[in-house]
Amino acid sequence: MLEERNRLEGERAVYLSQVAQLDSQLARLVQLYTAGLFQMEEIAAQKGQLDAARTSCQKEIERLDAILVGMSSLAERVDELSVLVRAIRAKVEAGLSEETKRTIIDLLDVEVLITTEGDTKYADVTCHLVLDKARLLVAGVEDLNAATTGTRSGTRSSAGP
Repeated sequence: MLEERNRLEGERAVYLSQVAQLDSQLARLVQLYTAGLFQMEEIAAQKGQLDAARTSCQKEIERLDAILVGMSSLAERVDELSVLVRAIRAKVEAGLSEETKRTIIDLLDVEVLITTEGDTKYADVTCHLVLDKARLLVAGVEDLNAATTGTRSGTRSSAGP
Protein backbone atom coordinates (compact mmCIF):
# COMPACT_ATOMS: atom_id res chain seq x y z
CA MET A 1 0.00 0.00 0.00
CA LEU A 2 2.91 2.32 0.76
CA GLU A 3 4.36 1.72 -2.71
CA GLU A 4 1.02 2.57 -4.32
CA ARG A 5 0.73 5.73 -2.21
CA ASN A 6 4.25 6.80 -3.22
CA ARG A 7 3.47 6.12 -6.87
CA LEU A 8 0.28 8.20 -6.71
CA GLU A 9 2.05 11.05 -4.90
CA GLY A 10 4.78 10.98 -7.57
CA GLU A 11 2.15 11.11 -10.31
CA ARG A 12 0.47 14.01 -8.51
CA ALA A 13 3.82 15.87 -8.34
CA VAL A 14 4.24 15.45 -12.11
CA TYR A 15 0.81 16.98 -12.72
CA LEU A 16 1.55 19.85 -10.34
CA SER A 17 4.78 20.50 -12.23
CA GLN A 18 2.88 20.49 -15.52
CA VAL A 19 0.37 22.99 -14.13
CA ALA A 20 3.23 25.28 -13.05
CA GLN A 21 4.77 25.04 -16.55
CA LEU A 22 1.41 25.80 -18.17
CA ASP A 23 0.94 28.81 -15.87
CA SER A 24 4.38 30.02 -16.89
CA GLN A 25 3.51 29.63 -20.57
CA LEU A 26 0.24 31.51 -20.04
CA ALA A 27 2.10 34.35 -18.35
CA ARG A 28 4.57 34.44 -21.26
CA LEU A 29 1.65 34.69 -23.74
CA VAL A 30 0.32 37.71 -21.86
CA GLN A 31 3.76 39.32 -21.99
CA LEU A 32 4.05 38.70 -25.74
CA TYR A 33 0.60 40.17 -26.33
CA THR A 34 1.30 43.25 -24.22
CA ALA A 35 4.59 43.74 -26.05
CA GLY A 36 2.63 43.75 -29.29
CA LEU A 37 4.48 40.78 -30.77
CA PHE A 38 1.31 38.73 -31.40
CA GLN A 39 -2.24 39.50 -32.45
CA MET A 40 -5.21 38.66 -30.22
CA GLU A 41 -6.34 35.82 -32.53
CA GLU A 42 -2.96 34.07 -32.29
CA ILE A 43 -2.81 34.47 -28.53
CA ALA A 44 -6.44 33.31 -28.05
CA ALA A 45 -5.84 30.03 -29.91
CA GLN A 46 -2.70 29.24 -27.92
CA LYS A 47 -4.33 30.30 -24.65
CA GLY A 48 -7.28 27.99 -25.34
CA GLN A 49 -4.94 25.03 -25.79
CA LEU A 50 -3.00 25.89 -22.63
CA ASP A 51 -6.21 26.37 -20.63
CA ALA A 52 -7.53 22.98 -21.81
CA ALA A 53 -4.27 21.27 -20.84
CA ARG A 54 -4.29 23.00 -17.44
CA THR A 55 -7.91 21.95 -16.79
CA SER A 56 -7.05 18.36 -17.69
CA CYS A 57 -4.09 18.38 -15.27
CA GLN A 58 -6.24 19.87 -12.51
CA LYS A 59 -8.87 17.13 -12.97
CA GLU A 60 -6.17 14.47 -12.65
CA ILE A 61 -4.82 16.13 -9.50
CA GLU A 62 -8.34 16.15 -8.01
CA ARG A 63 -8.79 12.46 -8.94
CA LEU A 64 -5.48 11.54 -7.33
CA ASP A 65 -6.31 13.59 -4.23
CA ALA A 66 -9.57 11.68 -3.82
CA ILE A 67 -7.71 8.35 -4.06
CA LEU A 68 -5.08 9.50 -1.57
CA VAL A 69 -7.75 10.64 0.91
CA GLY A 70 -9.39 7.23 0.59
CA MET A 71 -6.04 5.61 1.36
CA SER A 72 -5.77 7.68 4.52
CA SER A 73 -9.19 6.60 5.74
CA LEU A 74 -8.29 3.00 4.90
CA ALA A 75 -5.19 3.29 7.11
CA GLU A 76 -7.37 4.63 9.94
CA ARG A 77 -9.76 1.70 9.53
CA VAL A 78 -6.85 -0.72 9.69
CA ASP A 79 -5.81 0.86 13.01
CA GLU A 80 -9.37 0.60 14.35
CA LEU A 81 -9.63 -3.03 13.30
CA SER A 82 -6.25 -3.81 14.89
CA VAL A 83 -7.46 -2.47 18.23
CA LEU A 84 -10.64 -4.52 17.97
CA VAL A 85 -8.78 -7.68 17.00
CA ARG A 86 -6.41 -7.26 19.96
CA ALA A 87 -9.41 -6.92 22.29
CA ILE A 88 -11.07 -10.01 20.85
CA ARG A 89 -7.80 -11.97 20.96
CA ALA A 90 -7.36 -11.07 24.64
CA LYS A 91 -10.86 -12.40 25.36
CA VAL A 92 -10.10 -15.61 23.45
CA GLU A 93 -6.82 -16.12 25.33
CA ALA A 94 -8.64 -15.57 28.64
CA GLY A 95 -10.89 -18.52 27.84
CA LEU A 96 -14.09 -18.81 25.92
CA SER A 97 -17.08 -18.84 28.19
CA GLU A 98 -20.50 -18.97 26.60
CA GLU A 99 -20.89 -15.25 27.29
CA THR A 100 -17.56 -14.47 25.58
CA LYS A 101 -18.50 -16.56 22.56
CA ARG A 102 -21.81 -14.70 22.32
CA THR A 103 -19.97 -11.34 22.61
CA ILE A 104 -17.65 -12.23 19.74
CA ILE A 105 -20.56 -13.39 17.58
CA ASP A 106 -22.43 -10.16 18.37
CA LEU A 107 -19.37 -8.07 17.51
CA LEU A 108 -19.02 -9.79 14.17
CA ASP A 109 -22.75 -9.72 13.41
CA VAL A 110 -22.51 -13.22 11.97
CA GLU A 111 -25.13 -14.54 9.57
CA VAL A 112 -25.16 -18.24 8.70
CA LEU A 113 -27.25 -19.62 5.85
CA ILE A 114 -27.44 -23.40 5.84
CA THR A 115 -28.47 -25.08 2.60
CA THR A 116 -28.65 -28.68 1.52
CA GLU A 117 -27.93 -30.17 -1.86
CA GLY A 118 -28.81 -33.81 -1.83
CA ASP A 119 -27.22 -35.32 1.27
CA THR A 120 -24.63 -32.53 1.63
CA LYS A 121 -25.15 -29.54 3.90
CA TYR A 122 -23.47 -26.21 3.13
CA ALA A 123 -22.99 -23.24 5.44
CA ASP A 124 -22.51 -19.77 3.96
CA VAL A 125 -21.07 -17.52 6.66
CA THR A 126 -21.17 -13.73 6.37
CA CYS A 127 -19.67 -11.38 8.93
CA HIS A 128 -20.51 -7.70 9.08
CA LEU A 129 -17.84 -6.04 11.23
CA VAL A 130 -19.50 -2.92 12.58
CA LEU A 131 -17.54 -0.65 14.87
CA ASP A 132 -20.10 1.18 16.91
CA LYS A 133 -19.60 2.44 20.45
CA ALA A 134 -21.92 -0.12 22.10
CA ARG A 135 -20.21 -3.10 20.48
CA LEU A 136 -16.76 -1.75 21.24
CA LEU A 137 -17.62 -1.18 24.89
CA VAL A 138 -18.83 -4.78 25.09
CA ALA A 139 -15.47 -5.86 23.63
CA GLY A 140 -13.64 -3.79 26.22
CA VAL A 141 -12.43 -1.12 23.79
CA GLU A 142 -13.16 2.27 25.28
CA ASP A 143 -11.28 4.81 23.15
CA LEU A 144 -12.13 4.30 19.50
CA ASN A 145 -14.10 6.38 17.00
CA ALA A 146 -17.19 4.63 15.65
CA ALA A 147 -17.15 3.63 12.01
CA THR A 148 -18.69 0.96 9.81
CA THR A 149 -15.97 -1.10 8.25
CA GLY A 150 -17.83 -3.26 5.77
CA THR A 151 -18.64 -6.89 5.06
CA ARG A 152 -16.56 -9.97 4.41
CA SER A 153 -18.09 -13.25 3.35
CA GLY A 154 -16.61 -16.50 4.55
CA THR A 155 -15.95 -19.60 2.53
CA ARG A 156 -18.56 -22.15 1.79
CA SER A 157 -18.16 -25.21 3.96
CA SER A 158 -19.75 -28.56 3.60
CA ALA A 159 -20.69 -31.05 6.22
CA GLY A 160 -21.57 -34.70 5.91
CA PRO A 161 -25.15 -35.94 6.26
